[in-house]
Order: sequence, then C-alpha cells, then structure tokens
Amino acid sequence: MYKLLVLDIDGTIVRDNVVSSLVESAIKNVSVDVSLCTGRSIKDTLNLSDRLSLSGLHVAENGSKIINSQGDHLYDQALDPELSLKVLDIIQDIGFGKTYICSGGEDRLGEIKDHYSISRISVLGLNRAEANQLLAGLDIMKGIRAHSYPSSDQLGVDVQNQDTDKGTALRELRCILGLKKEKVLGVGDGYNDISMFSEIGYKVAMGNAVRELKEIADYVCPPLESDGVAYVINKFMGGVNGSR
Repeated sequence: MYKLLVLDIDGTIVRDNVVSSLVESAIKNVSVDVSLCTGRSIKDTLNLSDRLSLSGLHVAENGSKIINSQGDHLYDQALDPELSLKVLDIIQDIGFGKTYICSGGEDRLGEIKDHYSISRISVLGLNRAEANQLLAGLDIMKGIRAHSYPSSDQLGVDVQNQDTDKGTALRELRCILGLKKEKVLGVGDGYNDISMFSEIGYKVAMGNAVRELKEIADYVCPPLESDGVAYVINKFMGGVNGSR
C-alpha cells in the first residue's frame, strides 16, 4: 500500500495553468498524502496546494525548498550569494533572453529582492545556439548546476546550487516523513523528474513525457490532455480508497 503520492506540476497535472476538473477531483479525494514536487516558486506551489486542499509537504523551486502547506521552510538550498552575482554578470554579458530571479519565494523579472536568498536564476526565451552559449559561459563556474529545458516553443536555462535537484529534496522529504521508497508512487513528465524518480518506489511517466523519463519508468500512463493522473489514482491507488 502506498503512503505518498508525489506529483510534478507542469505537464503532469497542469496545462496552461489549468487543472482539469477530473484530475482536481481525483487528487482531492485520494486517501493518501499528496506532495507536489515542482520547479515552480514557493508562491505558485502554495497557491496550487491550497486549490487542491493539500495539507502535506511539498518540494518547490526544483528541489531548493521543502515547505509545508503554510509555507514554513523545512529544507533550504540557496545559491551562494557571491556565485549568484557572478552568474548574473555572465548572463548580462551574454545578453540573451529574459532573466527571472527566484528569491523570497517568487520569481521576479530581473529584480533581486535579496541576493542572500536566491534559490534559482532562470533565463527564458532562448534558441538552441543562445542556450548553448550561455551554458558554455556558466560551465567554468564551480558550485552551480546549470541545465537547459523546453519552455513553450523555445528553451530556458536554470541555474541552482550544485547539490540541488528534485531527487535530493525528495529523499530529505521521505526522511522527514519516515517513508521508504517502496511506499511512494510518483508521476512526472520532464527531465528534472529523472532525479525525482531515483527516490520513488513506483515511477509513472506521463504519456507526454520526454523519452528519457519513459525509459526508466515502471509505467507510462495516458497524457496530460487525457487526465493521466486521474487514471493513475484510479488504477494504482484504488481511487479514493488508496490501496493497491
């Protein structure tokens, strides 16, 4: 019997900032704890947690934070302040895209609220050549992790602490809850969910997931547009009964 359902947000339960009524109902009625595990900011994560009536712990900002449903921090992996400023200098010198700084629990366009609490720097609106040039410029820096990912019809580049990813944070969340991997079922769709899968007992990839995630999944469910997460809850967690 699973004790925890871990859900990515974008591409898994949300499309164009909308959760379908079927998926929302399934999540609200499943009788196990549900944790969101997302690249979104704390503010966005809490807004969705509230909408879905969740009361557990969540991984936010791509593994930088573990928070409860009230927004209290149980785990925090910020970028080193000096490294943050150096990263921003490199981004400014290269001059591509729009830079969003995640600080104080929300993303801001080009605004540093507190350079001591930056958890993620994102550059959006890049083509492949621009993303590669930015990654090459950041590659010389130690202490950070930088990667590119699809964003709408373009690319984005995220920069975080080198020890930060969804999997590391989810391992810490399991420790807090006292859960073994075997008691966790998780669903995702993107490259940043690969590390998340390393801390999950039963791994479900969305039908719309990237190929690399599908290859390591235990099961591939219907895609987002077919309410795949509702299907998973009914198939593996007995709907509202939470048994398997």
